[in-house]
Order: sequence, then C-alpha cells, then structure tokens
Amino acid sequence: MILFRSLNHAGPSLQPASWHAAGIPPWPCGILRETGEKPPPPEKRRSLPSFSCFHFPSAPPAKHPELHNLRCSVEDRDSPIFPKADAGFPFPHSMMLPNAVPVMLLPQCNVFPRGLLPLYIFEPRYRTMVAEALKTDRIICVGTLRECPDGHCPEGDDNIHEHSTAAVIRACVSHADGTSHLVLQGLRRVRFTGWEQHHPFRVARIEPLISQDSEPEASRRAAACLLKRVLRLMRKNSELGEQLASRLEALTDPEHLADFVAAHFVPEAHLRQPLLAM
Repeated sequence: MILFRSLNHAGPSLQPASWHAAGIPPWPCGILRETGEKPPPPEKRRSLPSFSCFHFPSAPPAKHPELHNLRCSVEDRDSPIFPKADAGFPFPHSMMLPNAVPVMLLPQCNVFPRGLLPLYIFEPRYRTMVAEALKTDRIICVGTLRECPDGHCPEGDDNIHEHSTAAVIRACVSHADGTSHLVLQGLRRVRFTGWEQHHPFRVARIEPLISQDSEPEASRRAAACLLKRVLRLMRKNSELGEQLASRLEALTDPEHLADFVAAHFVPEAHLRQPLLAM
C-alpha cells in the first residue's frame, strides 16, 4: 500500500509567498511512503482512512470548500484526473510563477493545466532536479522534444517545443535504489524564452500565458457542441466511459473542457502539442 503524508509542516519555505498573496490555500502535497500492507479490495477503499490522509494544517478558506475532500491515490482508480468542478479551484490567472523553472526533457509527453502526470524518475540529472524542487516551490516543467522519425530525439535547444505547462510535484515516493515515482499536476501554460542552465539539468526562463476569450458566448456554444459529441462516443463504451462522462459534465469552463478532451482523447503527443500552444 502507498500512503501519503503532508509536506506542509515543513514550513512556509515550501509555499511560495505569491500563492498566499493570490489567496491560494496550502497545497496538500505529500511524500509517499511504502508499507508492507496489501491494497484493500476496491469496495473498501473509500472507507479506509489511509486513502484520505492528504490534509491541511489549517482549514481551507470558505471559498475553497471542495479542498476538504481532495483525495489522490495511485491505487484508487476513481480519483479524478481533473477536479470534479471548476468553481473555486485554485488556479487563478493572478498566481505568480518563478521566472525560471527546471525542465525535464521527454519525448512524446506533455501535461495540460489541471491534469495529472505520473512519472518514473531514474536518470541521475532528474533525481537531482526533483530533490532540489522538493526543497523549494516544487514547480517544474516538462519540455516536449520534437518528433523524431528514427526514434532518437536529440536534446538541442531547437528540438524542444517552446510551449509547456508549469506543474507542481503533488506527490513523490523515493526508492532504495535512488529512483522515484512522482505525480505532477499542471498549473498554467508557459512559454520558454531562454535557458539559464543546461547542466546538470536544464532551467528555462518562462513567460506565463494567460488565455483571453474575446467571444465567450461563441466559446460556450463550441464547448457545448464538443461535450455532446464526446459524451456520445464515450457512452458507447464501458463503465469507464460513464465515469469520465461525469467528470466532463462537471467542467463548465470551455478552456477546462478543451484541455480535458485534448489530454484524454488525443493519444499522440505531437498532436496534443499544438493544442497546448493555443
């Protein structure tokens, strides 16, 4: 079994001051620890205390009541990939990000705002990156490498897509051999504007990107049309389709809906990347 414990007791250094200014409550980020226990059967997981041990040192603000029930478990397949509802979720456009962010270069991989991405960390450079990130603001980016016909993707500056998503390390488990598993959650679209560091790992200067909707009514109509089409396709399939459908129907913001569909229904990273750059 894998359990979570809070990192927030470590002090305010793990919580960027700008997050407090933006009214964002402390993140329920945790370090995972392994035990010798076996996972409980699915019918008992919801009632097991160990699957709800993300907690806040103080009660979340009233404007974020849904955070009282925020849960995440790698063993719990019912955990939402995206939040069940948009209202009050702490991703305000006013949130300040660092001027420079560590970048993990990966082929065929990207993450969208509000989405989760599990990763296995084994390269020494990225072990160092994660260790340093966990000591500070826990924010990193995934740098998507351009598609390579021969399967070998060089890591030159020109071979890295400039659009990415700043993401927070929500949970991390370290193993005895030095490797680790972690879960990233996307925060906000960014653009790489230059490189402050190449070794031992890359650090990029970033420009946070703000979505601007000049025709909100047209966007709502397009979102409703997209939702209708996706639901029609999903409900032709298994029980999983019904579970994802409930998540989709709870997303009222057109941008959130578009990101959810792009992340879950576009299988190739090189096709998702232009959607991330929009």
